[in-house]
Amino acid sequence: MMMAGAPRLAAQGVVAITINNPSFESPTPALFANYTLGATGWTATRSDTPAGTFSPGVAGVTPGPIDGAQVGFANGFGGLQQVLATTFAAGSTYYFSANVGVRSDEVAATGTGAIELGYLLGNGNFNMVTAQSAVVARGNFTLVSGSYQAVAGDAGQTLVVRLMNGSNPQVIFDVVQLSASPIPEPAGVGAVFGMVALLGAMAWKRRRLPAKRGV
Repeated sequence: MMMAGAPRLAAQGVVAITINNPSFESPTPALFANYTLGATGWTATRSDTPAGTFSPGVAGVTPGPIDGAQVGFANGFGGLQQVLATTFAAGSTYYFSANVGVRSDEVAATGTGAIELGYLLGNGNFNMVTAQSAVVARGNFTLVSGSYQAVAGDAGQTLVVRLMNGSNPQVIFDVVQLSASPIPEPAGVGAVFGMVALLGAMAWKRRRLPAKRGV
């Protein structure tokens, strides 16, 4: 399922979460003409499946990068992940997005890519808490985004973002974004508490005043 729209970075109370190398500009290809295995700040989700940075312009394929000169790539059913310097807070809402694309020189007409949020368990396995994916036409990018409100069981866990290829064609990624907002105070709660306190104070004052006597 794909959800339209970028993270609500401009919304009141929403704070951007830093992602290292979100547009995959590092490292630049050196050993190979247009791609590099691995990407600064990211690790491959599978040791047997190549993933890293790619330069569509050098390779002469589309879609071109949305930002900079490079994109991330993952071969069939592989991916890239990054462990962030942020922990989940129960009740906070997390907004996430990434541009998912498929190279124009692929044989398949479409490919499937996803962005996932979660954390690593004690055994090193990834525990996914939410994900959004899209089927993308060859030669195009599609913005994939979503939101997730953390539950009590997530609290204190170090946040991990994953970019996954769910198909055989090579999938590319660009401009990964993440932000969060704290749990909002329910509307009117402050006013209700204030009214209760005021009524309590008035009742206490009435009990303290001496009764009036007739003349």
